Amino acid sequence: MVKLIKDAFYKNKNWLYQKYIVERLTSYEIVNLCGAKTHNTILLWIKKHNIKKRNTGTKKGSKHSEEHKNAISISGIGRDCYWKGKKLSENHKKLISLGSIGKHNIPKSEECKEKIRLANLGKKASKETKEKMSKTLLRKYKNGERTAYTHKKFYYKNNCFKSSWELKLAKFFDLQSINFEYESKICRFNLPNNRTYIIDFYLPLYKLFIEVKGWYDDYSKYKIKEASKKLKFLIIDKSNINDLENINFKK
Repeated sequence: MVKLIKDAFYKNKNWLYQKYIVERLTSYEIVNLCGAKTHNTILLWIKKHNIKKRNTGTKKGSKHSEEHKNAISISGIGRDCYWKGKKLSENHKKLISLGSIGKHNIPKSEECKEKIRLANLGKKASKETKEKMSKTLLRKYKNGERTAYTHKKFYYKNNCFKSSWELKLAKFFDLQSINFEYESKICRFNLPNNRTYIIDFYLPLYKLFIEVKGWYDDYSKYKIKEASKKLKFLIIDKSNINDLENINFKK
């Protein structure tokens, strides 16, 4: 008779049948006996040996008893997590991503939202997480999937303007029959610091970019300076917002 080493116990059909069916041990308990990596290994060999799997499922909405919860907790004591310290392959990440399609769009209840809010209260994102969030926002701004809004919004002909001056300029263009684009994809300008500057207006007929500015900070001045180097650029501010009729948009 061939003597089995401890790690190979679960590969023996009779031994596994005895523990799983006769003694009714769980896959977690069998792991502790034979030294397998995870309980999934045990379940795999149960299937390979054509051993009928016990019905361990619970009805939807049912809850584990405190005794059952304690048993699960105790069975996991001292067992190392198989994935601890390991990285998923790119193929594995894609499979997980495909399996999650549509799940993130399921509406959450107010109770669920409140639980998420309380769980994240006081938490600070890591530097790596902040960089990922920044890259995602930049991509969305660049592709036109997202635009920046202030608290006050002005709606006019399927556009949402961020200021009354932008609204005034849009109405002026309509009165003059001048076609314009507002914060469209062509208005995305890549700055030297790898950020995207979203210019307010673009006039296709004159190939002119227009920025409406109520006030300037150092970064605003930097964005305008860089965009002016490569684009036909015009600024509308307090010096000319009330004198639009005398501005030559053609030059």
